[in-house]
Amino acid sequence: SLRIMQQSPDDKQKWSNQWRWEVVRHSIGEELVAYPAMEKYVPGGLDMADKDRARHREIKHNLAELEKLKAGHDASYDSLMQQTQQVLDQHIQEEEEHDLIKLRECLPADEGQRLGSKFARTKKFVPTHSHPNAPDKPPFENGGGLK
Repeated sequence: SLRIMQQSPDDKQKWSNQWRWEVVRHSIGEELVAYPAMEKYVPGGLDMADKDRARHREIKHNLAELEKLKAGHDASYDSLMQQTQQVLDQHIQEEEEHDLIKLRECLPADEGQRLGSKFARTKKFVPTHSHPNAPDKPPFENGGGLK
């Protein structure tokens, strides 16, 4: 996102829109596929998934605020973009270094590949905008509050 910050306002807006859409799609995919699997297979997985969902709500809130702003016109745009990227980076690091490792360790042998395929399919069909207060737990995760 640092490269984005150094671009023209129009290019910055275009690339930050794409970045927001990808983050939302990835987050919703995790909420639909990975977090229910954590709850099912990992001891303490409910707490892990709830912590990750809380981080997603924070990120989605920031993304919703960014969507209201225009690059190059709103003074808070760059700082909110950087703050959101920092929260996202920390979340990704926690998931990669802890949560997903625990999930892989606890999954039955054939379940990992099935979940990976389901996650990839899900990301293709979920919305690119999600209200920060949309449900994020089964059976209604991100089914409400969509734009």
